[in-house]
Amino acid sequence: MAPHDYTASSNIAGYEIESHDGAMPHADDYIYLASPFSGTKEQRADRERHARLATKAMVQAGLLVYSPIVHSAQLEAFGDRCTYEQWRRTDEAMIDRLDLVVVLQIPGWDKSKGVSEEIRHAEEIGIPVYYMSPGGE
Repeated sequence: MAPHDYTASSNIAGYEIESHDGAMPHADDYIYLASPFSGTKEQRADRERHARLATKAMVQAGLLVYSPIVHSAQLEAFGDRCTYEQWRRTDEAMIDRLDLVVVLQIPGWDKSKGVSEEIRHAEEIGIPVYYMSPGGE
């Protein structure tokens, strides 16, 4: 999965959000932040840190954002991990109810089965997909 050709971009606290249709997220949009999570313990910790920083930047910029990583990763502390299918069902239900998906382009985003499925689902139901990259990466 490769990034798209972009026609518009916006900087939010060091994060570049790019759009191929020229539109940008608005303060009243409900945003789903898609980012990779699975991997080694160290990769999961780094990916969670990236998701937290991006979510914080978006909230501080006045955007309404839901990140399944930020809002759910802590559940692992309570024992067995949820299955991919359990998360997929929850994530698709959230995407169905939100206005757009922003893909956080951190290492592994383009190889993530979950991120690929989130993009596919959003496009299938007509929800715009944007791409967000941390500054300097």
